[in-house]
Amino acid sequence: IDLIGGDIGEASLPQFPEALDQPDRPFVLLEQSNQRTYIAQSGLVGPDGIDKASRPRYQRDSASTPPTDQLALIHTDTESAITVRKTFTLASDTNLISVTFDIENNSASPKTLVPFGQIKRDSSEPPGADTTGFGLQPFLGAATTTDEDRFRKFDFEDMREDPYKGVYQGGWIAMLQHYFLSAWIPDPSTTNTFSTRQTRAGFNIAGFTSPAITVDPGETASYSAQLYVGPKDQYRLAALSPHLDLTVDYGWLWWIAQPLFWLLTKIQSLVSNWGVAII
Repeated sequence: IDLIGGDIGEASLPQFPEALDQPDRPFVLLEQSNQRTYIAQSGLVGPDGIDKASRPRYQRDSASTPPTDQLALIHTDTESAITVRKTFTLASDTNLISVTFDIENNSASPKTLVPFGQIKRDSSEPPGADTTGFGLQPFLGAATTTDEDRFRKFDFEDMREDPYKGVYQGGWIAMLQHYFLSAWIPDPSTTNTFSTRQTRAGFNIAGFTSPAITVDPGETASYSAQLYVGPKDQYRLAALSPHLDLTVDYGWLWWIAQPLFWLLTKIQSLVSNWGVAII
C-alpha cells in the first residue's frame, strides 16, 4: 500500500504460483513496476475532499493496534481541519479487501466529501499472455453491470473512443484478464456512478463515485467499499454482488457451457480429480 493516496500498488496471490515449478513465487495481479501499471485507488473528492490536484500523504496510525488482518492509515488536512482514517481489512479466504474511511470534522463548518474507487491500468498484456497471435486471446479490459445489461464489457479501445458513464443502485466495476480480475463493489444500498475512460497519458480508468457525505462540525462519518482481487471463481463472485459471476464469460454458448461446468464441479467434488471428472 502506497502512503501517497493510500492506493494498493501491489497484490500477489500466494495460493496461485506464477509457475508450477516455482511454488514459492506467487502470481502478482496488481503491480506498479517498469513492466506494468495496474493499481487500485480510492479516496475522497468533492468540495472538501482531500484527494485534490495532489494526493494526500498518509502515515501508519500508531494510536491504535489493529488486528493482524487490518492496516490503518491516517491523514490530517490542515487546510480543511479534516482527519481521515483509512482502514484496510483483509479477508484472506475470500480475496476480499474492505476499505473504510472514517472522516472527522474538526472545523466549525459542515464538510462535504465524495467517496470514489477506481482501477488504473495501462494497456500492457497480462503476465503469461500469448503474444504470437496463434494462441487463445482472452478478453482484456473493464466490465460492469447495468440496469439494462447484466454484463457489459469495454476493451481499451472502447474506453478511449467512447467513455462510459452509468448511474444505478449497488453495482460493481471490474478489470478483467485471463483467469483473474479486480473489482470494486461499493455500498449496495446507495446509488453509485460508474465510468470508464482513458487518460491523456494512456491509462485506462474504471471506477465509481458514491453519493456525497456531509459531516457536521465535531462529528465523524464513515464510508466503506469492497475490493475483490483474485481468481474468476464464479460461485464466490456470485455471492459478492449480483451478476459479478458473469465476468466468467462463456460467450454465446453460455447456455451449454454453464450447466456443463456446474456438472463438472459436482463430479469433481465426488472423485477429487479434474481429469477423471472431465472423462
